[in-house]
Amino acid sequence: MEGIGEIFKAARQNSGWTVEDVAKKTKLTYAVIEAIESEDFSSLPSPTYVIGFIRNYAKLLGLNDKELVSSYLQ
Repeated sequence: MEGIGEIFKAARQNSGWTVEDVAKKTKLTYAVIEAIESEDFSSLPSPTYVIGFIRNYAKLLGLNDKELVSSYLQ
C-alpha cells in the first residue's frame, strides 16, 4: 500500500498542479505541502494542525479525507 504522501503527490500530478498551485488554492505553505508529500510529519506542528492540513489538501484533490486522516493517525 502506498503511503499518504505518495497518494497526495500522485493525485496532485494527475491534476496537473504544481506545489505552488496547491499552495495558492489551499493557503498552505509550500513547505507544508512538501512535508506532507514526503511524509516528514515531524517538521510540521502538532497533529491537530496536520489533520487539518490533510483534510484541506485531500478535499482540494477530491480524495477521501477521512481515509487519509485515518492512515496518518496509524
